[in-house]
Amino acid sequence: MIMKGKILFFVLLVLLSTAILPFPVIAGDDQNPEIVDTVEDARSYLDIEKAWFFEEESTPNYLYTTIKLRNSNVMMPKQHLTVHWKMDDEIYWTICSVGYEAGQWIHFNFGIGIDYWYDRAEVFDIEGEFDKESGTVTCKIPKSLLNDPEPGTILTDTSSECFERFGFFGRLGFGPKMRSILFYKLGLPELQVQDFAPNIIPGEEREYGKDYIIKY
Repeated sequence: MIMKGKILFFVLLVLLSTAILPFPVIAGDDQNPEIVDTVEDARSYLDIEKAWFFEEESTPNYLYTTIKLRNSNVMMPKQHLTVHWKMDDEIYWTICSVGYEAGQWIHFNFGIGIDYWYDRAEVFDIEGEFDKESGTVTCKIPKSLLNDPEPGTILTDTSSECFERFGFFGRLGFGPKMRSILFYKLGLPELQVQDFAPNIIPGEEREYGKDYIIKY
C-alpha cells in the first residue's frame, strides 16, 4: 500500500507540474513570428504585419529574416524594408532597398552598427527574395558576417521598420519623422510612409519583439 501510494503521488506530481509549467513558445516562422504589428497604420506596401528570423537545416551557415507586408508595390521608389536586432551588445540589420537604381531596382544588404542609411555602419551585399505575391521580403545572411555565432546565441531587441525616403512630401522637405507627425495629427494613419514593428508610442518606453535563439 505504501509503494502504491508513492507511485500515485509521483504520477499526480508529474501531472500537476505539466499543468503548471508553460510549454516553451517555438518562434521563427510565419505562425510564430518574433515581431508583430498593428495593421492599417501605414500605406499598404510599407505596412508591416509581422517579421521573423529562421534557419534551415539544409543551409546551417545562413540566418534569414523575413518581413510580411500587408501588400507589395515594387513600383514605388526609395523604399527601405528593414529588420533590426542586437547580438552581444552589437546592432545588426538587414534591408531590402527598392527603387534606387534602374539596373538594380531591388537590392539586399546586411549591416553592422547604427545609422543604416549613413556611412558609419559596415554594409555588405547579400542575397534575398522579394515575393510580390505573398508580400514577403526575405534576406539571407551568411553567418560568417555575424562571426559565426554558436547555437544558443540569443538575438535581442528585435524590431522592423519600413519607410519611403522621398516622394512628394520628401521633395517638400518633410523627412519620415516629420511626415509621421503630420499624418498622425491629421488622423490619416493609412497615409503614413513609415511603419515600426512593434509600434512606437510617443511618450512610452520602446518595446521590442521576442528574442530569437540561434539553432545551428
